[in-house]
Amino acid sequence: MKRRNKIIGMIFVLCAVLLGCGLETARRKSPPSKRVSNKSSQPAGLDHSVGHHGWKTVYLFNGPVSTRMIGSSDWKSSSQSKQDEVIRKMLPLEPGQSRGRFFVDLAANDWQFLSNTYALETYEDWDGICIEPNDVYWKNHHKRKCALVGAGIGIRGEEVFFNFHNGGRGGIVGPGMDNKDKDKDSKKIHLTDLNDVFSVSKVPKIIDYFSLDIEGAETVAFKSIPFQTHIVYIFTIERPDESLRDGLRDRSYVEVGILGTFGDTMYLSNATPNFREVLKRGQESITMISKQISKISDADIGPVRRTGNLKKGDLVNHQYAFGVRCPYFELDSCGHELLPWDHPY
Repeated sequence: MKRRNKIIGMIFVLCAVLLGCGLETARRKSPPSKRVSNKSSQPAGLDHSVGHHGWKTVYLFNGPVSTRMIGSSDWKSSSQSKQDEVIRKMLPLEPGQSRGRFFVDLAANDWQFLSNTYALETYEDWDGICIEPNDVYWKNHHKRKCALVGAGIGIRGEEVFFNFHNGGRGGIVGPGMDNKDKDKDSKKIHLTDLNDVFSVSKVPKIIDYFSLDIEGAETVAFKSIPFQTHIVYIFTIERPDESLRDGLRDRSYVEVGILGTFGDTMYLSNATPNFREVLKRGQESITMISKQISKISDADIGPVRRTGNLKKGDLVNHQYAFGVRCPYFELDSCGHELLPWDHPY
């Protein structure tokens, strides 16, 4: 029995040797193949040839369900201060237009509530990207047409603390930001910039509307917009500081007006087609909203004065204005001025 087992073992060894020799011969005769490594493979859908590292692709099948109601007579604003209504008047949906309208919403926040872009997308057939780093607000964004980009915007590669549970006022923590102190729910995130986001998301060269409201980080985000390759026709920016306004002035933007009493300021590029007419329509719309009137003439276009305590340290009788501060028919005299939103009036 032992002799038999020994013979069987020798046969197995011999077969293994012959098989190994055969595989080695076949390997030498066959052409070299391209080596594939899981470590170097990249997610589908992103152009990693230009260095888009750190991105994760998620494909979400939504089925045929849609909340869009293009051309519906039941148009309803979803913005906090009717920013979407003004944009609609400035850049109306025109049948047969050769190019679809495009927006960038930063930060997108909730998919519908107080959204500056939901109504434009739903009723006016706009397309765009919704940038929102706080995953608390990602729920129901699958009902939107816009591409959801989950990214914090700032200096690319920087690691910062982010307040996730401060409602719509959450954001980057740091000096000069609205969120100056971290809380128990703050977490560290890595930032990227808009140049990276635009490249990854394949944002078209013409952006019709950019809603910029990220609780004090607006200037850093603005400086990362690739203006050498893209143009933005209309901005709404919450409380833009002097550096940001200088950037707008250098690129020939004019103030359309201020919506609401918290400093959301609208700007229009003079490179916008039919610039004067678009500016006029925007200022008429802002005037009707701020003055709560249903009919408009040039005599009505102007500011609404307000007295109040704007922020800690201000005098109670500080007077400022919202609405239209530089009417389109006085553009030659005041258009070069991009005043602070809370400039004494």
